[in-house]
Amino acid sequence: MSEDFSRLDEFFHAKVDAPDEAFDLIFMLDADDWVALDLAWSERPAHWRRDCAYVLHYGPPAGCIPLLQRAIFDLEEDVAIEAAISLSIQLRETGHTSVSENVGAKFIELAGRPDAKDHEELQQLVRTIDSL
Repeated sequence: MSEDFSRLDEFFHAKVDAPDEAFDLIFMLDADDWVALDLAWSERPAHWRRDCAYVLHYGPPAGCIPLLQRAIFDLEEDVAIEAAISLSIQLRETGHTSVSENVGAKFIELAGRPDAKDHEELQQLVRTIDSL
């Protein structure tokens, strides 16, 4: 695990409102850092996971999309919705509208929740999604 991952981890623990540094750090993660981020996910508190999910929509799709596809199934609703929003942005920006059936069903479920009704990026993806 690199210093970049450690700094990003600290950032999410600190609950900082200005994520500019995190946006930069997410692009500097190496392959081992992505593994560490994936492993850390289940061990970190909900606020950490929510902030991480938010930052992941700014990161490289190859690292972010697989993590976000798992994160939409988080048991904490605010984490799952934030992950769905970030994933919908990543998918739309990369031109992907095909997802597995279980991811598509989860998107539809999350988009229907009251806390997600005002998130247009999520609603737009649900309207255009093609489940495999």
